[in-house]
Amino acid sequence: MVGGEDIEYGWHWSSIQLNNGVDISSTYLFNAVTREVVDQYTIVIDPHSKRTEFSEMAFAVTGTWDSVRTYQTFPVNFRLTAPGAGIDLELKASVPDSEFITAISEPSFWEGRVSVKGTCMGETVTGFGFVEVHGYQTLKRLDTFLKAVSAQVSKYVDKIIPNNASHTHLLNLMGGPGFEHYTDGLSLQTFNKTIIDPLRAIIDRGGKAWRSYACLLCIDCVGGDSRDHPEMLAMPELMHVGSLIVDDIQDKSDTRRGGPSCHKMYGDAIAINAGNAAYFLSQFGFKDKKIPADRKVRLYEIYFEALRAGHIGQGADIFGLDYRMEDVVSQGGGADLLRAVCGTHRLKSAAPAGALARMGSILGNGTDEQTDKLGRFFEALGVAFQIMDDVLNLRGMRSGKQTLKVLGEDIMEGKITYPVAKAMCSWDLATRTRMWNIIKSKPQDQAVVAEVIAAIEGCGGLEGSVDDATTMVDEAWAILAGCLPNSFYKAMLRAFAFFVLDRHY
Repeated sequence: MVGGEDIEYGWHWSSIQLNNGVDISSTYLFNAVTREVVDQYTIVIDPHSKRTEFSEMAFAVTGTWDSVRTYQTFPVNFRLTAPGAGIDLELKASVPDSEFITAISEPSFWEGRVSVKGTCMGETVTGFGFVEVHGYQTLKRLDTFLKAVSAQVSKYVDKIIPNNASHTHLLNLMGGPGFEHYTDGLSLQTFNKTIIDPLRAIIDRGGKAWRSYACLLCIDCVGGDSRDHPEMLAMPELMHVGSLIVDDIQDKSDTRRGGPSCHKMYGDAIAINAGNAAYFLSQFGFKDKKIPADRKVRLYEIYFEALRAGHIGQGADIFGLDYRMEDVVSQGGGADLLRAVCGTHRLKSAAPAGALARMGSILGNGTDEQTDKLGRFFEALGVAFQIMDDVLNLRGMRSGKQTLKVLGEDIMEGKITYPVAKAMCSWDLATRTRMWNIIKSKPQDQAVVAEVIAAIEGCGGLEGSVDDATTMVDEAWAILAGCLPNSFYKAMLRAFAFFVLDRHY
């Protein structure tokens, strides 16, 4: 309590020993929310043990480090000045990766050794010390946390397909040294305009990045160290963006991630080619890693299994479920319709998510049991994610007061989604007939769309869909939980599942 008010504190603290025999201890205490200074002082002990305190000082941040475990950004380089003591020192982290993960500090803090150089009492000095920083835990909501993950994903995508890629980048993507003849006569401008630019147009808008986060989280959940595999952040994003680009062409979608779809900007032909290329660029997430050959082969197998499943699921989604509706309407086969919807979701969305979890477990040296159960859990999460997407399409996605999706867009497109199938389990023959006739007509009148939504809500179709998604995830978690060691990462995995089921963005 300061001035009768609760304050969440942050601080920089340092202890320094200089080669001229001077010891320095500095504390910079601030309000972690407003960044206003609460207290600051530097204590100098000279070679004769004389102690002097200075309140006029600055402890400025000059460099940061990003964690790929908690996705926090920590200051690691500093400039410490205290004019009254003639102090002007540069503090540089010896090991930037000095994050301590602990439930006490929500979720971590940074403390590490620093090298020191500058001036003190008119002398040029060097030395070493330790610095602790706290109060930079800004990612307290999972949605903002995932935005931070997305920023790190972009950084590692940039290593594979940077904007304005050079000839060296092109050669590496074609096979590296020894394959120079592949690039002979190929225009670098053509490469950038047909592959790099279309992909970056979508990637640079940022996504939810939960697939990338999931892959690295599974490494840590089984006792591995995700810091050994940060390149894997790029792989799920490239795979996902490739599917989005092609999906938008097939669905004739005009927008993606708040901007024009790739094919609207570059045309169908270039978009199809770039989207397909993205699937193969994903290889660079683990191509050059020192992974035992048998495990690397298994990673490739899992990856291509996921791509095959996803394409089969996409085919089912394109073909649709209209062919089932005559029997469903006349005979009430809603349960079979639910299974069919889940089947498409499982192949199109859940199989890739499960594959990423399995790959993470393998990279973390997880057991066969952990690998299988993590994969099954993320498959359940993938189906639940799509069910919740179907629900939110009818209830509305909101960020603050801004609606992010057109309410009932799926109804307007004549889609048979999970809530529609759920309602078909409850409606009588007359209602099933009327609602299906409306849905298949692809109504554009908002009053008609609202009537369908009200009918689904009224029979419990929306709430029942949410309950089903929750049950899927809870049952999969009950199977998984016992084979994972208790850890910060296990807690984050469970929290992430709650986030998927309680989406509001």
